[in-house]
Amino acid sequence: MWRNQWFVLTVVTAAAGHAMLAQAVLGARPPWAAALVMAPFLCVALGEWLAEDATAAWLVASGHGLCAVGAVVHLALDAACLALPWIGGPTGSQGCAFALVAVPGMSVVLADAIARLRGREPPRWAPTADSRLGRLWREATLVGGNAITLVVIGVGLTVAVLAAIAARPTRPWWPIAVCTAMIPLGAWMGLERRALLLGRPFGLPWLRRLRRRGGVYLATRDGLVRVDPRGATLYRWIDLAQIDAGTVSENPCVIVVLAADAAPERTDDLDPDRALERERRDRGWTRTLFGCDLAILAAATEHGPGPLLLHLARALADPAAREALPTAAAEVRRVRET
Repeated sequence: MWRNQWFVLTVVTAAAGHAMLAQAVLGARPPWAAALVMAPFLCVALGEWLAEDATAAWLVASGHGLCAVGAVVHLALDAACLALPWIGGPTGSQGCAFALVAVPGMSVVLADAIARLRGREPPRWAPTADSRLGRLWREATLVGGNAITLVVIGVGLTVAVLAAIAARPTRPWWPIAVCTAMIPLGAWMGLERRALLLGRPFGLPWLRRLRRRGGVYLATRDGLVRVDPRGATLYRWIDLAQIDAGTVSENPCVIVVLAADAAPERTDDLDPDRALERERRDRGWTRTLFGCDLAILAAATEHGPGPLLLHLARALADPAAREALPTAAAEVRRVRET
């Protein structure tokens, strides 16, 4: 979360300065200009993704290394922007100011990556919980850095496109739709993550029904059941070793770890053996990529990952709580009828 917050501030302020630098140095060569502007951002973003989501130690270390390389390149471009007042024309001073504002943020990203490459935990700062800044900090932590990044980038790009159209009204208007679409998408991601961490439902039911064509997971008296168009897969309570909240690339999900001798059951399927083999193969890929057996995203739930996590956690901890849940057969029949 800390690194993402600094990365957000860096992206917003530095993009303008680097774009002016690319225009001044490369002139009318858009591909090279775009590469110069986007390379450090993409390098840091890819490094963040590997460092946060990868389970293999060498991939995590590679992610921190990519963050460090991207930060060094970014700071080098910031230093080059110091020449913009002389080579950047009338707006060169503005581009230099944008780049200098971004230096502290990317410096924190670089220091964070170097500390983690050395095996050290970087220092953390947080305001007091009872202050206004503390409450805002808590909400930002619940929403997540990637969602904040997407919203801020969307706002920045929308403002930039509007300014360009105001300067030249003959420009096409379609980029506004593309840039503006990033704002509600980021808000949706953040609010969905917040709902998971607080155990609350989130999302429009009709939209979730459209997205769950691949299957929906339900907590039942018999265990965790996944109902899909071909049939239903049941993971009995004795097969569930661990239930926890998690994220996959900042998408909220319920993390499920099965027991070593877990034996899922397949019902209502014309070829259950083939379905179970496909389930084992998919579970193997999930374990390789994310270190768990099941990563249940919001699209595969009825009311969001939060309520599903609460039902599973209570039933797993207290066998008596399972009696209040409907049976797997009843839930399968209900989903088939809706």
